[in-house]
Amino acid sequence: MLRFMTRQIRDQNWVTVAVEFAIVVAGVLLAFQINAWSEAARTRAVETAYLHRLNTEMDVALASIAQAIDDAQAQIADLDQAMALLADGGAFSTADERILRLGLTAADRYRSVSPPRAVLDDLVAIGGLASLGDPEVRQAISAYRTALDRINQRFETYARDAVSLVDVVGVDGPVRRLYRPDAFSRSVLSIEFERLQADAAFQTAFLGQLRVQIVAQDDRRHVFAQAQALKRALEASLDTQQHYTDEP
Repeated sequence: MLRFMTRQIRDQNWVTVAVEFAIVVAGVLLAFQINAWSEAARTRAVETAYLHRLNTEMDVALASIAQAIDDAQAQIADLDQAMALLADGGAFSTADERILRLGLTAADRYRSVSPPRAVLDDLVAIGGLASLGDPEVRQAISAYRTALDRINQRFETYARDAVSLVDVVGVDGPVRRLYRPDAFSRSVLSIEFERLQADAAFQTAFLGQLRVQIVAQDDRRHVFAQAQALKRALEASLDTQQHYTDEP
């Protein structure tokens, strides 16, 4: 080709030279375009694989978060019943004592939200988040990660600032921990229920713990809402990719 073009230039056959040059340029451009199409196809394939894996991971994450919410709601119900018994001022039955004991032991325990996130963290670690083609998915991932980081930080604060109800009433107060070797934790709560009803400081501290538990539950629900939004964005993106794949 080069020898042919050289001869045409020497013979000043400019039309032929121009045609041959255009063919060479077009061939080079076509080769670049084919490479670009091939690379784009590989990128889409990798992205689709990650989206499928993340979509599967979010199914497990949603179930995990929902379970944490249900468990925490049962805990809050125990606290509500215990608070109602303290505020009522009436005599305690054996069933009431059990409810109050459950509430006392659960007041400063915060059920964490720890959904699986291996695929999500892997995607972020390799820098794949910025390369995702769907902006809705990128935004949903960012919002979900922010919600997870936020709740972890807040739960650390809740746990650090939690007030021990046993400490509130003091060493000689109506709630004490006693050594018992047959107990799993080697201790049991000794509770004088009637004295608790008359202890305003204890009831104030107990109500404070209940309020924090309710706020923590709102945090869990926020994470769940962001997880649902991410799940919807992933399914919409995968449906769109499948639609284009199925087109003739």
